[in-house]
Amino acid sequence: MAADKNLFLYDVAIVAILKNEGHYLKEWLDYHLLAGVDHFYLYDNESTDDYSEIIAPYVRAGLVTSKYFPGESMQFAAYDEAVRDYRFACRYMAFVDLDEFIYPKTAQTVAEVVDDILSGEETASGVAINW
Repeated sequence: MAADKNLFLYDVAIVAILKNEGHYLKEWLDYHLLAGVDHFYLYDNESTDDYSEIIAPYVRAGLVTSKYFPGESMQFAAYDEAVRDYRFACRYMAFVDLDEFIYPKTAQTVAEVVDDILSGEETASGVAINW
């Protein structure tokens, strides 16, 4: 059974760590917004490109939370922090690389597809998408 969406600030949020991926970041954000993602938690792993300029309009619109996250091999540390800090803000939290796109094969949003999948599995606590 899906959690009540009225209990959360966001229905679907994506967590991603990035480094110098500004050249396709806008496309990735816009695509996932169209697919029904409400918010993005982006962890910057020492980028030297113009990603902050690219995300600025999304940050101002309240669609992106950005955090500087330096160090080597920081992906799982970023994911752990996102779960710890934001787990009660979103009904569904996805962990997606910047070169990956969640593609619902129907006209449904990401949340609707996950709701459908979980509706038949009352003990399931998540959905994995294989690339």
